[in-house]
Amino acid sequence: MKHADVYHYPDPYVSFHGTPHGATTTKDRNGPEETIVEIRLNELGFRIEKALHRTKPAGETRVFVLGSSTVFNGTPLSMSIPGQIENCFRENGRTDVEVYNFGLVSSVSGQELSLLVHLLSSYEPDAVVVFNGGNDVCLPANFDPRPGYPYNFYAYESALRKVRHTVTGNQFQWVYEGNGLDYDVSTLRKACGYGTEEWEMAIAVKYLENVVKMGRFARGCGFKLFAFLEPILFLKEPLSGKERNLPTGYHGIEGFDVYVRRQYERIRAMLRYLQKAESDSRFVLTDLSPVFQGYDRDIYLDFRHVNNEGNRRIAEHIHAKIKDSL
Repeated sequence: MKHADVYHYPDPYVSFHGTPHGATTTKDRNGPEETIVEIRLNELGFRIEKALHRTKPAGETRVFVLGSSTVFNGTPLSMSIPGQIENCFRENGRTDVEVYNFGLVSSVSGQELSLLVHLLSSYEPDAVVVFNGGNDVCLPANFDPRPGYPYNFYAYESALRKVRHTVTGNQFQWVYEGNGLDYDVSTLRKACGYGTEEWEMAIAVKYLENVVKMGRFARGCGFKLFAFLEPILFLKEPLSGKERNLPTGYHGIEGFDVYVRRQYERIRAMLRYLQKAESDSRFVLTDLSPVFQGYDRDIYLDFRHVNNEGNRRIAEHIHAKIKDSL
């Protein structure tokens, strides 16, 4: 059966990934207006154009990059953050390093942790780069409000409540009862304390717990993990060009930019503690959120995504952090 949404193909544990062998077209936000580009996904549902075998070829140094659409995006693929990291290695004479894009559109850190445990660890990475944080902070403000939940998880729950199984003789079947979804976002928000300080703290803590679990898992499996807190528009000074006119709200949420800054302050403070308590040669935590401070260039396309120039700057910082460890 063909899946209509190429970016959110259901998958156990991870919740969703891209449709295997999926393809779609989209506007190239980095090129001339109205330019259309094709996005193609591999047999696993990821934006990877080269062969990826479970057994690593002799002489290959394998780097996987995890994150959400900020990792997935960039046109062509070589201009995505993973593509630009590989470009940096090539420019420095490292032809053995292969960098793979495992960005999941709309994902949060818990899904990336599941992806690492259930799939990527079987593909012999030498290092895993995790570039995330933005969706963990932003998605609960307008989608599923429960800290750490995938953005559309209430839809899965609602659908499951409407199916039952029946057995007639030797026949087993599922029966769908009712129409539409029965979720009520206001009820979910009330149950989890939406908008309270406790709710905000739970979001920040859940994000960092997931990152720490990734690092500890990597140690146990024998590969290195480099985690980076991603930058966001509301931390950039000065804003340049079109950036000054980008909306500070999110789906009509007033004070969204203030909320995001407050959350990033919490996360950055806790991250400083974790850098001392958890980091070692195999697990490195880095705050990359200030990477565009003082960068007087027009690079943000919206409050989270940057253009190819921004991807390059991010990739240069990541490459500088990981190159001597590989």
